[in-house]
Amino acid sequence: MNSASTPLDQDLSQNTSPGVPTYGGRYTLALWIFALAIMSFGGQIYSEITGDWFPTFIHSTAGYPYVYWGYLTAAISILGAIFFLIFGAVSDNLRTRYGRRIPLIVLGGITTAILTALFVISTNYLWLFVNYGILTAVTYNLVRGSSSPLTADLIPLDKRGRVNTLLTVMTNVASAVVWIPALILLPGNATSYPPDTVRLFVYVGAAVFGISMVVGALLIKEPPVLEPPRGWVADLKSTLEWQEMKNQKSFLLILLANFFLQAASSAIFNYLFVFIQNINFNFDLPTLIGAAIVGVDCDIWIPAARPDVVNMSNVDSIRAKLLLQGANVPVSPEAEERLRARGILSLPDFIVNAGGVICAAVEYRGGTESLAFQTIDEKIRKNTRAVLEAMRLQNISPQRAAL
Repeated sequence: MNSASTPLDQDLSQNTSPGVPTYGGRYTLALWIFALAIMSFGGQIYSEITGDWFPTFIHSTAGYPYVYWGYLTAAISILGAIFFLIFGAVSDNLRTRYGRRIPLIVLGGITTAILTALFVISTNYLWLFVNYGILTAVTYNLVRGSSSPLTADLIPLDKRGRVNTLLTVMTNVASAVVWIPALILLPGNATSYPPDTVRLFVYVGAAVFGISMVVGALLIKEPPVLEPPRGWVADLKSTLEWQEMKNQKSFLLILLANFFLQAASSAIFNYLFVFIQNINFNFDLPTLIGAAIVGVDCDIWIPAARPDVVNMSNVDSIRAKLLLQGANVPVSPEAEERLRARGILSLPDFIVNAGGVICAAVEYRGGTESLAFQTIDEKIRKNTRAVLEAMRLQNISPQRAAL
């Protein structure tokens, strides 16, 4: 460290990795954090795609029972754990002009992205098993085993808590990036996605993952490693030394807890999405938004976009005093009667939204724009008064009065 170094430069040298001096300065640290955030975002995109869209493809597109996805999960979990340890030891002992971890991350990111995209080109189960259960177990853990130590390699100890919080936020952002479009694209009343939609999400997710890993890795210029390599086999043996693990009980407990957490996540969340998909209700975003709008506290409520917006499942949520049916048939007949019982006036669609038809009739006869608006005003006022009067005299619903 030269005499011109800043306090931040000195902080950057506080690294727990033996023989790895950190260097650069404030700009370098910010760039590293940005790169880690990009990689965290891409990694979560990959997790969402493989954890939720792959089983959807297996069952809905390929037609296999969900247990077949369980076989793939078991294979990649077992092989992945093995290769994660191997590539972690390899990256610790690799020495290249580009760094010890960056070449492996770039290679693993590109190959994993390719395999992810190729997963959905065929419904042959042997191909799916070899692709995800074996090949991806190798390539994805090439990324994981090499990138997992980067935070410890690059970030000073006193800043890791804040950086890890940022990385966690990025995973939540990535999940939202996947699921907001997914909600929008799920057809109403559907319990699954069309095959083309599934493939689209997989292709886009694979591209985002690959680009994130490559860009993030290339933004990081690893500090030079002064410690000589020990050889990855020897390093792996020392890592798996059982007696040493028993002596480091805290580490062993954390290792076991993480193992069971990952196993539980794989077992639960893959099938939680499947469970939600198979609930028989409208799971499209417009319906969810509409459910919130129906209960708005207001004087006049005008459903003017979609049919069957108000039905027996939500009619009691209406808090308006007057409902004007701007859309075609936005209220079911049963809901009409329920609104009347609750004392809410609901004027039918062929009275409220007749302006377009009246305007077309006036225009067809050669009438002017002002004449069209005048005629609309007169006829809708007249028809509305007639409906209200018939309701009062005959004690019937607005729908019957209008008919």
